[in-house]
Amino acid sequence: MFIRETELLTLDEQVDGIDRLFRENDYVSEARGQDGAEIVTSVTLIENGKAWRQIVNRVKPDKFA
Repeated sequence: MFIRETELLTLDEQVDGIDRLFRENDYVSEARGQDGAEIVTSVTLIENGKAWRQIVNRVKPDKFA
């Protein structure tokens, strides 16, 4: 079981949450989440199976509208 603030999650619920926030293939890894009022996106470029470069972007949701 995993704990999310005040409730417990099953393994399947935890995996579903991670799948929505994290994507990866042989060339790039992307993670997205919310930190306060900002949406944070972290993109890591992968070369030879290792992290090569990382870019982090923070934007407020009102900039999407």
